[in-house]
Amino acid sequence: LYFVTVRADFGTTLNTGGVETFSRRQFVNGHGTFKPDLDVVPQKLLDYLTTDLQVSFSRSSRGPFKGTSFPPTTSVSQVRTDGRKNTIPEITQNEQTESRAITYAGYFFKYFFNDEFVPPRFYECFNEPMGKAQDLKKKGESQAEFIERISKLCTKLCREVQKHVPEIRTGGPANEFVRPSFKDFDMFKNRMKIWMDTSARGGCQRFVSEHVYNIGGSYAEANLDLIETYTSWLNDGGMPDKYLVSEMGQYVASWYNRNRGFAARPLSSRNFSIISEALKVLMMLMRVPNNVLQVIAFINLETQEQRDIKNGRPYPWSLIDEKEDGSVELTELVKYFELLKGFDGNFVYS
Repeated sequence: LYFVTVRADFGTTLNTGGVETFSRRQFVNGHGTFKPDLDVVPQKLLDYLTTDLQVSFSRSSRGPFKGTSFPPTTSVSQVRTDGRKNTIPEITQNEQTESRAITYAGYFFKYFFNDEFVPPRFYECFNEPMGKAQDLKKKGESQAEFIERISKLCTKLCREVQKHVPEIRTGGPANEFVRPSFKDFDMFKNRMKIWMDTSARGGCQRFVSEHVYNIGGSYAEANLDLIETYTSWLNDGGMPDKYLVSEMGQYVASWYNRNRGFAARPLSSRNFSIISEALKVLMMLMRVPNNVLQVIAFINLETQEQRDIKNGRPYPWSLIDEKEDGSVELTELVKYFELLKGFDGNFVYS
């Protein structure tokens, strides 16, 4: 009769593709501007968020400074006057304006950043373009043809940006409807698959990005497995494409209406849902630290212009609430980052 002793060491470091250490810069991020307006966000609150809680604000739809600061050189004068003023539908519908927009993108990253405004590491060509297909499609163009065309456009933008600032990674599509199994996987086959097939042929885009809302950790994990498996196959059995989540959390359309300037009244249950959904996706993504570029919760620092002024309500996903007396407070959504305070060290087996 033999006795065997088994010891479990839950302190053993977990190495995933060469990555052992948890990176706050990679995983603890909010949605925020390059440089918050200190007239709206007091320095004390900003210091609490960025120093005490070690939060990075890593995604913004704003530029670093006004377009009037664009260098008035001959080489970009046409872009200054013609390219910048065009809306996205105009750019995507016309070869001439598309060409100007591509030129503008390269010069934007070359000239609009300096020591004060550090250039971004990642550039998404579009923000949720598939949901805006009706506005962006050409006459008679099918959904599949539209997605193939904008993926090719993203590759052109990628090459232009790399020519000027090679350290910036370009990718997309910031897919806003992460439901690959919807209608017997039609949502995957007719959207993300076409984008990834086209970007793989282009050979420039360096990551796949999505906005992960309302699906929980298990579904998000299955979706990531599908993307990693498929892009690995596209890469002839090599490494899968890098993955970036540029928005995540809970989204309900009735919470906010931009056109009406309406925001639903603040509720702790709503804030809990936003935090809970973001944490589910975060915990799932921590299993692949070697392949996830960045994870950004849709908890915002830059949304005062979107508040409900009539009813005195903050934007539902805002970190800050400006009161009637002009004082500014943090909303309950800060608890997401407070829960992650002090997260540090190595990944371990568990």
